[in-house]
Amino acid sequence: MLKEEVLSLLLNAREPVSGEGICKTFGVTRAAVWKTIDQLRQEGYGIDAAPKRGYTLAFVPERLDTALVRAHLSGHPWQALTTAVPSVDSTNNACKRLAAEGAPDGTAILTGCQTAGRGRPFVSPPGGLYFSVILRPHAKPEALMHLTAMVAVAAARAVFAVSGVYPDIKWTNDLVLGGKKLCGILTEIGIEAESREVDYAVVGIGINCEHAELPPEVAAMSADLE
Repeated sequence: MLKEEVLSLLLNAREPVSGEGICKTFGVTRAAVWKTIDQLRQEGYGIDAAPKRGYTLAFVPERLDTALVRAHLSGHPWQALTTAVPSVDSTNNACKRLAAEGAPDGTAILTGCQTAGRGRPFVSPPGGLYFSVILRPHAKPEALMHLTAMVAVAAARAVFAVSGVYPDIKWTNDLVLGGKKLCGILTEIGIEAESREVDYAVVGIGINCEHAELPPEVAAMSADLE
């Protein structure tokens, strides 16, 4: 986790961060710091080093990256459970596979491109943010009847926080801007055979973040945050 923690420190720093300061903050050696900085550079992060001043994050790679996502989640209990992948059939499918293997509450998969899933038609090209999270509520299915609606409200608030635009909610599983779809939400649950309680719930969210190459019939009814 040192890579994510160092990246988080550099992301939030308003001035250069010294190697000695990183050592003291995380209780590691100078060699560990140098190794981590070198690893981040090899992964495409621009990190400048000034003698007697320290390290400055100059730029980040233009891709959805696990280290970067985790850096933004520094201190969150789900930080280490979040993984970004370049492409996946469906983040919901990926999380359901992980849930069946015993993945814990808070496990999340993010991607910029899905290749298969549900929808008429189903299109998830580069230009969107698609992610799913595993929840372990230990409840009867009927207790989750409002889960999708609650997720829709949370997603709308998140969009507002980063864009200043509060989308409308088309109950219960779409966010819309100007009458066009901005975000879709899909909730799926797995039931324990004996107790008939929820084994897991997988909540998937797909947000159109920038203009993407969509089929004309899909583009006509889609909105994005660009």
